Amino acid sequence: MFKATRKHYDHVARQLTLRGYTPAQPRAHNIVVMPIGGMQRAVVEALRYAETLSDDVRAIYVDTDARATEQIKRDWETWGGRVQLIVLPSPYRS
Repeated sequence: MFKATRKHYDHVARQLTLRGYTPAQPRAHNIVVMPIGGMQRAVVEALRYAETLSDDVRAIYVDTDARATEQIKRDWETWGGRVQLIVLPSPYRS
């Protein structure tokens, strides 16, 4: 029992040691995709946070109403920041 415990501890120590370890290179590019249902303060705050995570942030909005979509596009000019807005057509558009 003691030998098995010692073997386990030695195995864990080998996995955790920094001796001979080379960290992985940072990933070259991350994309943040953020679905939105409209423009409100919480969405703007989430967009600003997403911009801290990546230079490539994309907001996805599903067009179910032409007037609402046009309003989103107008609001996006003011509140969207550097985030790309992607509007997807819905087959259930009213």
